[in-house]
Amino acid sequence: MAAASCVCLPHLLLFLGLVSPGIGSYVVELDDRFAHLKEQGSWLVEFYAPWCGYCRKLEPVYEEVAKTLHGSSINVAKLDATVYSGISREYGVRGFPTIKFIKGKKVINYEGDRTAQDIIQFAQKASGPAVRELTSGEELRKVQRERPVFFLLVQKSGEIDTLKDHYDKAADMMLTKAYFYSIDDNQLPKSIKINAPAISVFKDGRHFEYEVPDDVAASNISDWVSQEQFPAFIQITRTNIHEIGGTGRSIVFVVFAESSKKSEHNH
Repeated sequence: MAAASCVCLPHLLLFLGLVSPGIGSYVVELDDRFAHLKEQGSWLVEFYAPWCGYCRKLEPVYEEVAKTLHGSSINVAKLDATVYSGISREYGVRGFPTIKFIKGKKVINYEGDRTAQDIIQFAQKASGPAVRELTSGEELRKVQRERPVFFLLVQKSGEIDTLKDHYDKAADMMLTKAYFYSIDDNQLPKSIKINAPAISVFKDGRHFEYEVPDDVAASNISDWVSQEQFPAFIQITRTNIHEIGGTGRSIVFVVFAESSKKSEHNH
């Protein structure tokens, strides 16, 4: 965390007049000076068009995202792609709204549902690091309470294993798809039995170990992550249905009306 004497980047930029927030808004309105600002910090940027109905529908959701991330290392902003079409073309924007995480030359497209929670999680994952190091069993317990699905590399304390290199590369490849952590075996809670070095997925109240093949590589770890990134029961949406289908798992569909309970209470 920055020292108390440091000025938060968004506040500094506002003071210098390099960016402008909307009236009563946490979302920063960008202009053509973003070509230089992109090198300063992490940016979550919505490229929009004033006439776009979907953009107007996203406004309260995106405002909630900005309010939640306010004060963090992530600057939440938007840019009128019809006015600054050169910047829009530079980032390959072809439709509206388009959301991208930008940090210098690092650019990641957002392809999830347009909900505040999903966009916030995307931004937090994209801002990194790809693998977060846990230093105690209590930190691991906290992650278990907060994350319905996450991946954990358990390392032998004081030793370096090649599995870590492959795991780190796989995490970079799957940066916005899942949460990745690492911990030394001597910091594991006694109730969690894992023989290091090992990779496990924690979900549905249990953990499952990855069967490390002789030819282990980042590619086959990322394939396994793709298969295991969802809990046993998940709501299917227009954006995740293809990823769920790509896991190679059998799928049982349960179709129900979300408003059914409300109707019952009204009778």
